Formats: sequence, C-alpha cells, structure tokens
Amino acid sequence: RDRREAYQQAFIDTAPEVVITTMPYYTAYEEWLWARYPVFFEQLITHYTLTAYNGSHILWLRNDAGGAPAGPAMPAPVSEGGAITLPGNDTDRVMYYALTVQYEASGGPIPVLNRLPRFYLRADGAALGLYAQILPNDETEWTLVIPVFAGQGDVTLSPFIDGIAPQATLDIDGAEYRVLDVPEANDDLILWNYCSWKGETDDRCAS
Repeated sequence: RDRREAYQQAFIDTAPEVVITTMPYYTAYEEWLWARYPVFFEQLITHYTLTAYNGSHILWLRNDAGGAPAGPAMPAPVSEGGAITLPGNDTDRVMYYALTVQYEASGGPIPVLNRLPRFYLRADGAALGLYAQILPNDETEWTLVIPVFAGQGDVTLSPFIDGIAPQATLDIDGAEYRVLDVPEANDDLILWNYCSWKGETDDRCAS
C-alpha cells in the first residue's frame, strides 16, 4: 500500500514529458494494473495523449492542456444488495467515469484469514476486458476508472467475494462518479484492451 501510494505520488510530482506503457495485446496484465494503480491510470489518460505504438509498447506525450478538470462529483445509485449503477453513454465516443466507492471489506473475525478473500465489483456493460475490478481489502474508499463505449446503456457494478472465507463480508456504503476529460486519441487504448480479451467475439473487434 505505501509503495503504491509513493509511486503514484512520485509520478504526479515528476510529471514526465514522455511515458511508455505496455500494449494490451502484448500482456494480459495491463488492465489488471489499471485497477491497482488507479491514480496513475487516471493521470495517464487525462494528462497524456497516445501518440505512437508498436506490437509491445505505447508512447504517450504530456498534453498541453495538462488534463482538464473532471466534472463535478455526482451520486451513483446503490441498490440494497450493493450494486452500483452508472449512466449509459449517449455520445459518439468512449466516456470515462472515475467511480469512487466507499466500502467495508472484512475477511472475518480470524485475523490470519483476512487476506484469503478477494473483493470485487463485477462490471456489466463497461468497456473492460476483465469481468471484475478489485477493491483492496486494506482500504475503505477506492476510485476506479470505468470506460463505457458509445451507445452503451447503463453500467452495473455488483460486489462479490472470491476465495475460501465463509465469514468474509463486503458492504458498499456509497458511491459517486466524475466524468473525465480524455483526449479522443486515447480511446484506442480502451478498444485494444477490450479486444485483447474478447477477440472477434465482439463486432468492435472484427476488423
């Protein structure tokens, strides 16, 4: 946790002019990292523009705008069972939500078992390849970037627990979202990542 926060803060403070990341087609871990380093990912897609790429890497250049301010925080409805709803996307390009979730995650009353379960939000309708986004068990508030393809209806994020921990609990206390201002060139990253998981099973990837 401390190393994650230190890394993300160092990235913000340093504000490098050039960033290189891994192409989603090259490794399955790219989207996995987005959820674990969400501050870095939000900074990357808002303050940098996807400029060049090859089969394994993407080059990003810091954009002149330096990342426009995100929209105001709006409450996201949470059902009795903890499912969160985000609005659909009626624009003609990818929309990016920064979703902040307040939650309580516990592995149960036996301390040694606290790290056995994994806590997730299953994302239905999001432009993501993985079926779920993780919520760290050592936090009580977490922000995830949720991209949504043009024309997609409402997105539902449902909590669930994975692992051998019968007394584990995950309670969603609240949620809010902001709409991020992201350069249109960066939409390619979302499509590449999505198609690296879906292959040609989705019409968006059948080119």
